[in-house]
Order: sequence, then C-alpha cells, then structure tokens
Amino acid sequence: MHVAFLVVGAVFLSIGAYMGVGGDTGSTPVWLALGVVFLTLGVVLDTDRSVRREGERLRPE
Repeated sequence: MHVAFLVVGAVFLSIGAYMGVGGDTGSTPVWLALGVVFLTLGVVLDTDRSVRREGERLRPE
C-alpha cells in the first residue's frame, strides 16, 4: 500500500513540475503540495512497517 502512495506522490510532483515549467503558477503549488503529502505518507508507512518487522524479529516466542 505504501508503494501506491510513493507512486502517486511522484506523479503529483511530476504534474506540478510540468505545470510550473508551462507557466501555470496558479495550480502548481497545489500539485506540489499533494505530491509532498503523498510521498510523506508513503515514507512514513514504509518506516512504520519496517519498525514493526524489526520488533517482530527481535521478540522471542
């Protein structure tokens, strides 16, 4: 699931960059903000998953 957030974030950042180069300054910040939010969610979810895996690995049964 976190990979989907990373991909969507990258797509939004690409759209924002394209709009910025094209001169559309009105919607560029919105696309860039969406990209940053989705990339942040993807990284946080990935980190959380990694931490949980480490905790399960270190926990004796």
